[in-house]
Amino acid sequence: MHNSYGMKGNERRKSKCSANKHVNLLNMAENTQRNPLEEKLQGALKTWQNQDHTAACAQLETLNKEFPHQPEILHLLGVFHYSLNQAEQAEPLLEEACMLCPDYDDFYFNWGNACLALQKWEKALHAFRKAGSLNPDLHEAGIKQAQILEELKIWPMAEILWRDLLQKFPQAPDLILSLARNLVAQDQLQEARNYYLQLLQQTEIPSSVLFEIGQFCISIRDYENAFHCLNQAPGVFPETAQYYHQFSSVLFQLKQFPQALSMGQKALELEPQAAESWWNQAQILLELKDNKKALFALKKALDLAPEFSELLIPLAQEHLDRFNDDQATLLLELNAETISANTHLSAEAKAFAHYGAGLATQRGNAPEKAIGHFQRAQKTHPQNLLYPLAETLCLPVVYADTQSLSDWRQRIETELPKCLNRLLENAGLYQLPQPLQQIPLLFHLAYQGYDDRQIHTLVGDFWQNRFEQDGLLLQAKLSEKPHFPLRIGFVSSFFFAHAVSHIYAPLIQFCAQDPELEIFCFSLSPQADSMTELLRAKVQQFVSLAGQDHLSQAQRIAEANLDILVYTDIGMESSSYLLGLQRLAPVQCVLGGHPVTTGLPQMDWAMSTHSSEPENAQHYYRERLFLRSSQAPQNYKPPELSLPLPTKQELGFSEKNHLYLCPMTLYKVHPEFDLALTEILEQDPLAELYFFKYHENNLHQHLLKRFEKSLGQKALQRVHFLPWLSRSEFTQVLAASEVCLDPFHFSAGNTTYLCMHTGTPLITWPSGLRRGRIAAAILERAGLQECIVPNKADFGKQAVDIACSNEKRYALKTKMQTVLSSNTNSNESFLELVQFFKNTSKHIL
Repeated sequence: MHNSYGMKGNERRKSKCSANKHVNLLNMAENTQRNPLEEKLQGALKTWQNQDHTAACAQLETLNKEFPHQPEILHLLGVFHYSLNQAEQAEPLLEEACMLCPDYDDFYFNWGNACLALQKWEKALHAFRKAGSLNPDLHEAGIKQAQILEELKIWPMAEILWRDLLQKFPQAPDLILSLARNLVAQDQLQEARNYYLQLLQQTEIPSSVLFEIGQFCISIRDYENAFHCLNQAPGVFPETAQYYHQFSSVLFQLKQFPQALSMGQKALELEPQAAESWWNQAQILLELKDNKKALFALKKALDLAPEFSELLIPLAQEHLDRFNDDQATLLLELNAETISANTHLSAEAKAFAHYGAGLATQRGNAPEKAIGHFQRAQKTHPQNLLYPLAETLCLPVVYADTQSLSDWRQRIETELPKCLNRLLENAGLYQLPQPLQQIPLLFHLAYQGYDDRQIHTLVGDFWQNRFEQDGLLLQAKLSEKPHFPLRIGFVSSFFFAHAVSHIYAPLIQFCAQDPELEIFCFSLSPQADSMTELLRAKVQQFVSLAGQDHLSQAQRIAEANLDILVYTDIGMESSSYLLGLQRLAPVQCVLGGHPVTTGLPQMDWAMSTHSSEPENAQHYYRERLFLRSSQAPQNYKPPELSLPLPTKQELGFSEKNHLYLCPMTLYKVHPEFDLALTEILEQDPLAELYFFKYHENNLHQHLLKRFEKSLGQKALQRVHFLPWLSRSEFTQVLAASEVCLDPFHFSAGNTTYLCMHTGTPLITWPSGLRRGRIAAAILERAGLQECIVPNKADFGKQAVDIACSNEKRYALKTKMQTVLSSNTNSNESFLELVQFFKNTSKHIL
């Protein structure tokens, strides 16, 4: 048994019920004296062995009439009929033989086989149990019992039998395979995996078994072992389309995209009408950024299997989550095209497809194209309120130049009031889809550098009125007096390793240590990591609201019966904005995660600092401003630096050139900043400008196109875009840079602290609004005025002056690291905020 691989796939073992095996059963040795019955039985057997099966059966039928109820005749006749695939005639004969002669294990075993062939499960189970009890060494009876129990879906009892057999034959591959299959059926996948992998340790594994193990490993996403199974020596597997398709899928999951593409092509050569193979090829081509071929493959897949269209939006969302905006846009536009051509789909479904395509296209910096999708959505389903709003609020991500920025600003200032008035005056004509999940936002408005209070207030009032009309405002019962300890809730979509949490997690932890405060965290995002777990461990309650609609989220927060609700940011995603429309606590505040007024009527306070705001700061906020005095980097936790730090050469940069790093996301690079970049390149012949690509999308291509005009074609040779890096890798590049450049109108916060940590001078010009003054406020507080440029026109000159002076950079590095070390554990700013919370709570009525 231990060398057997008799079972293949789900096939069962062939019956041991054989006419030839019963020659010795009747003790018919050649030299023994036989009685007439024995001689006639021997004659029938010889006739059978001479392949005259009909005559042999006729001889036994005659004997059965001459000697009725003789178990030997009944048994042998049953065996003959069974061997001729006549189980219906065999079964009653074998049953009668067992009843007449109940002590023969072979009689019961062969009766069980006949019952098995007729799917008489209960009879077969009884027969095999009896055979096994009569002969404990007849292990085949145990195998048959286990197989029958599995036919009856009695998996646990079958499992017991397989385990008993394996104790006797621990290396029997058939038994290991059977137990693995049994465990899969019971969804005990981890233990099944262990047995499948045990089989992989054996030699001469049949191709069908290897393929089965590979399939199983794919199902549990164990792609390394799936690859091991499928990547066997040539000739082990037949060259089928299924094999190449599965191998391609495994290689795709292992991110071996060129090899996956090659295997997928072989699958299509063997089976060109396989829709799933075309779909897989399309996914591989999207990863390889070959959008033209990917589109062709997608269309082939949809032609062959139209139901695959249901996968377009999930696949697009996956690419959006990874910032593959071009690929997501292709998928969403194809989805819109496919849905538009489908006469069976509703107008709502078709319009929503164009809406999704428009959002992706806008994010990919094609606003005109996005507006076209939004207009088609309106035409198809004019009742949906979101579509005209999306058209009106549509903005570029990266502007072509200052004139383009001005034109888009003028458009929104002119068209937004008209749009909102139309939607309010004709409220009955426009529907707000429920559940409301994603709404058009003005996230990119903040990077234009203008005062946005009026625009945000218009939009905030519109949503407040609409929520009131539709009955979407909760009537939460608020505390009439403050609790003790004071109940404070923090809300964010960024309670993970994100710049927002790097800045505000220390504040939340500090508050959680105060015995007079009870701290809640409400997480709106499913994303979680060590930062999430740190907060979960520190605060009194950590509540995940991810995946819930906005009303359910609001209800859960209201049930916490808070005294003060604090948003880390509002305006970067829909969930926090929709919650900000509700009154969920007596006092509601917003921190500076997105340092722009929310424009929301239910937001009481915006938290800022004196040093980061202009003199007339309140003018730019709808909320009341609380200005604390400190901007020092309290309790900031920078990433650990592995010393010695790699040199520029080790990081792939030239040692002789000066590295000017602008590490902000590309939509923060204002067109006005281009002039400063031009001056740097002109004044420092060793200057090389470095930016970071924004994840996997192509925003850098749009910026390069702008630089070609503003900096000049020749200058582009000195402009580089690095891949998106981990935080530790980014810190190494930052440390190797001569200077870091803070772009105009939207300043660095988290990056400013990182620069101080690495000792890299950050050059900044404080513009007129808080979002353009944050770095200057931090540096001024640290006594690093040398890095602050009072006049925008001098930015390039000051950056070059520091970059070209080792002495100045060393002095600044020493100063920065000293300041950071002395202020890291300062709680001055946190104490101000905590005292503000306690004082404000006294005014709860």
